[in-house]
Amino acid sequence: MDFVNLEAQIDSSVKMLILCSPHNPVGRVWTREELTRLGEICLKNNILIVSDEIHFDLVYNEYKHIPIASISEALAIQTITCFSPSKTFNIWGVQTSVVIIPNRDLRERYKREINSMAIGWATPFGIAALESAYRFGEECWLD
Repeated sequence: MDFVNLEAQIDSSVKMLILCSPHNPVGRVWTREELTRLGEICLKNNILIVSDEIHFDLVYNEYKHIPIASISEALAIQTITCFSPSKTFNIWGVQTSVVIIPNRDLRERYKREINSMAIGWATPFGIAALESAYRFGEECWLD
């Protein structure tokens, strides 16, 4: 990650950073040090992190995915983490995903917006598929 260039791009108009972790399309798994540095930049500049972690379980065994929100409490409060079983388990059609927002105020704002568009509800099939994928899918599919 080019932190020098990133910091040079930040001004008061920057409100959010979208992180793809692991990176898509190259599959680059960010290190704890890289994520910590990125988090420090975002915290210092009050930038919300939206972390797209849809590929988190598609990494080679010698690498370890680290959710940026797990690095510190301060980063958890400043991060929205998104993931879904659709890529890993090839269940696109169920249109089910997970959004984790530890910050209560931010979570309530998110819920209001999603509900105002009537898109915040999972189907019973989607819930069953998500649960089955994460509960039973590693051994019979992912490995």
